[in-house]
Amino acid sequence: MKRKFARTDIPRLTKMLVDQVSEATGGPATYSGRDMKETHAGMGVKAGQFDALVEDLVASLDHFDVPRDDQGELLGLLAPMRGDIVEIESSETGQALPEMYQPAPPLT
Repeated sequence: MKRKFARTDIPRLTKMLVDQVSEATGGPATYSGRDMKETHAGMGVKAGQFDALVEDLVASLDHFDVPRDDQGELLGLLAPMRGDIVEIESSETGQALPEMYQPAPPLT
């Protein structure tokens, strides 16, 4: 996964993820980013990469003792996004972003 995020502005990604999860779970933040299809278009995200990210997320939730019911709720909100994020049905992982892909600009 590290190679896929090598050119990513991590503070921007973190804010977008926190806002998206907060909004999806009824929290106070509002997600102001692009929709998932637009955001991931041209990234060449493979199914294996998406699955690896979900596995990492579950491991983090387990590490922080998030109850299984809450994990299920969050994963249930994320699962429908798979079709908008995954562009290639392949179990491969570890590929970098295509050179032509332009990451979002840093937050200002």
